[in-house]
Amino acid sequence: MKEVSLQTAATLATRENLSMVPALVQRYLDTETRVPEGEQFRIVIGGENVSKSGGGMAYSHALCVEKRDGDVWTRVHEGPMRQYRGAYSHEIDNWDLCLSSPSILEETEVAVTFGLRTGGGNVKAYRFSSEKGLETLSVFSVRDYEATQARMKLLSDVVDDIKAFRSYVEKSLGNRWSKDSETVVESDVVALLAVHYDRDYDAIVDQYKLFVWVKGKGFCSTGSSWTGLRHPGGKFYSVGMRVLSTAITDRGPDFLEFAFEVGNKGQGWQETNTFRVKWE
Repeated sequence: MKEVSLQTAATLATRENLSMVPALVQRYLDTETRVPEGEQFRIVIGGENVSKSGGGMAYSHALCVEKRDGDVWTRVHEGPMRQYRGAYSHEIDNWDLCLSSPSILEETEVAVTFGLRTGGGNVKAYRFSSEKGLETLSVFSVRDYEATQARMKLLSDVVDDIKAFRSYVEKSLGNRWSKDSETVVESDVVALLAVHYDRDYDAIVDQYKLFVWVKGKGFCSTGSSWTGLRHPGGKFYSVGMRVLSTAITDRGPDFLEFAFEVGNKGQGWQETNTFRVKWE
């Protein structure tokens, strides 16, 4: 039987840490109007959409830099066209390759420093010079930073308020993870199922987590577990899972023992998790 300890507001606070925003990233975020074109340089996001036989449309972006030569713009850097969304269901999308909102931060006659956003929630700062070409100066996850800020605001309520707990979990989940379902085991004990899809479409749940909240005590996660689900073939499907049953099998002054059964009856997969939740 797996044993896990409840996290209190105090223990959660020691895990939350706001990263320092790099200076160039902060300058980019503070810029109200994006300026992709300056006196000497301009930043261009090249795009390519390709229809694939038997699939859909594949989308790609390339980062390019152009320099003014009188009234003519000359391309001085042309990055590779990199695919951020595939045409076939087996392809794994990389939204960090989807580029947008470029803005020049500073420039001289021979160099330009600029920032942009990615579809993966990052702000990236670059410098192009005639001497060194394109250099990456900073990569910062604004999405993670904002999620951490939001979680820190919830800390004072997360142990006593089910809505704060629910929101805290949602803001802690990573890419392709989502809150799936919630079960009230008892009036002061709630179990929450979070699931992970293996890709963006024609997907199956390949991993799951169970969270348990005990009012006034804290909450915990059982950790990630792999499912036994499989891709059925074909197109336009999504294979999920659910909690089939929950039960408190034993209890004491500082613990609860649980049995959770999860599965997908359509694919004939199910398993039971048993664990002890402890607190001080």
